[in-house]
Amino acid sequence: MRNMGITILDENAKLRLEMERDESDACVIRPVGVVDEDLNATVILTALSSAVPPVKALKLDLGHVSRMNSCGVREWLLLMERLCRFPNCSIVNANELFVEQANIIPGVFGKKATVKVESFQAPYHCGVCARDCIKLISPGQVRIEEGELKAPEFRCEKCQGPMEFDWSEEEYFSFVKRL
Repeated sequence: MRNMGITILDENAKLRLEMERDESDACVIRPVGVVDEDLNATVILTALSSAVPPVKALKLDLGHVSRMNSCGVREWLLLMERLCRFPNCSIVNANELFVEQANIIPGVFGKKATVKVESFQAPYHCGVCARDCIKLISPGQVRIEEGELKAPEFRCEKCQGPMEFDWSEEEYFSFVKRL
C-alpha cells in the first residue's frame, strides 16, 4: 500500500485515522482507537475531497477500532451517510464491535445499495487444542441451511482439528441478511 501521508488525530488523541492507497489505487481509511463524540467527519471528508489523484474507490478498514460509545455510533452513522456519496465505497476487515453494532443498527455499514461489505472478522475456537482465533470471512461464505445461518468451516492452523464458530451464528450473522 502507498501511504498518502495523511494521519488525522482527534483533538483528544483517542482516534487516529490513517489514509493510504492500496494496490488498486483505492483510498483506504483505517480508524484506529476509540470512536466517540469527537469523531470529526469534516476533516475526513475534506481530506478525501482534496486527495490527488481524486478518490475513485473508497475502502473502510474497520478492524482497528477498540471501542465505540453511543455518541460515537451517532457520529459514525452521520459519517457513513456522507461517505456513501463516494464511488465504489466498501467495508473491509470489520471487527466484532462493528458486527455487533450492525446487527442492532441498520446503517452502520452504510446504505445497502451504496456500500459493499467485502469482509469481516469472525471468532473461532478449537476444541482440540483450546486455541482461539479470528478468521476474516466474506458475507458470501455465510451459508443458509434449512433456513438457518451457518458459519464457514475452518481447520485449526496449529493442530488441524476442526474449528468451531464461537458465537451464536444466527445472532452474529444476522446483519448479512440485510446486505
